Amino acid sequence: LAPYVVIDLDGDIADFPAPPPPVPKFIAKRLQLGSGGLSISELKRLFEQIAGDDRVQGVILRVACSASAAVYQSLCGLIPILKNSGKKVVAYANHFGPYQYYLACACDQIIMPPSAEWAVQFEVVNVSPFKSAGDQVTRNDFSQESRAQAEWLLSAYFHELVAGIARGRKLSEARVRELIDTGPFSAQDAVAHGLLDAALYEDELEYHLLGPISAEEAAEKTAKKVRWWQ
Repeated sequence: LAPYVVIDLDGDIADFPAPPPPVPKFIAKRLQLGSGGLSISELKRLFEQIAGDDRVQGVILRVACSASAAVYQSLCGLIPILKNSGKKVVAYANHFGPYQYYLACACDQIIMPPSAEWAVQFEVVNVSPFKSAGDQVTRNDFSQESRAQAEWLLSAYFHELVAGIARGRKLSEARVRELIDTGPFSAQDAVAHGLLDAALYEDELEYHLLGPISAEEAAEKTAKKVRWWQ
């Protein structure tokens, strides 16, 4: 069996890399300037590279990132690059926010440690429906028009969240809403409800994914870790 690649999805994720800060030309020639953080375009290139590598059997996404709802939807759109090439994609996290779990549902398996708790708490405290910094959901003077637009926006986001979870976990949308309302659940109970595939600590993943192997094989199959530095 080929190894699994472990990718840490952490920090802020944007559609495109942030441009490097302006510096004098004589310095720019001497320094390798970073990309400024993780981006959809960088992940797309990475996923395409992994998809074409026959040595790789699958990918473990350690999910601890933050992004907008639109960016999470874009991330979900990248997962088929791996799955269509025959790679198994596993999402692992100690805690899932609502859209982190939405992303995880696009993967083949979702795993949390036994000590974790599953919950989807959909809260948006800063919504600017008209892209005005002065209009926020939590303001007392929120205009009627802006409030109606914000409520429509939140409803649309929640509907897509529920639909994505339902698709990924092969549950009805009604069942997903029920589970969201009645959570949180222990990791073991989340497995029983079909929300997770397993409750395992990280050092148990190798046996879960590869089965019993010899020490020599284990050395050859040590997962490659890909880290992005901001």
